[in-house]
Amino acid sequence: MKEKVNQLSQEDILLFRTMAEHYQSENERIFFETMKYKEEYELAYMNDLLLTEDDNEDKLFFIRIYADEYEVGLGSAKKHFQSLADALNMSLSEIGFSTNCENFGEWLRQRDYNGINYDRNIDLQ
Repeated sequence: MKEKVNQLSQEDILLFRTMAEHYQSENERIFFETMKYKEEYELAYMNDLLLTEDDNEDKLFFIRIYADEYEVGLGSAKKHFQSLADALNMSLSEIGFSTNCENFGEWLRQRDYNGINYDRNIDLQ
């Protein structure tokens, strides 16, 4: 097994533990298990492009930076987060996106994580 390159934040430890007991789909399980692995074992100095504007009709993007920092955005509007938990809890209105979803995590769940690509860590290409 690879050597861990990062210690999970307390917020993400709680997120991964809580979600493991409440997956609503196979894609949700894959998302959280993959993100936990990426945070612990894969650095992304040059960004991990999880969701690009071309991957979804709403034109949102989702990027992992370094190990466990994230950006969520729409066009030039974006927010930076220190944990996956914080990124998923972001109200999409903070980047000017109007939706019936309460936050980014709900938006991902509603679309069953469609468009997420786990193979675009620029550092690994």
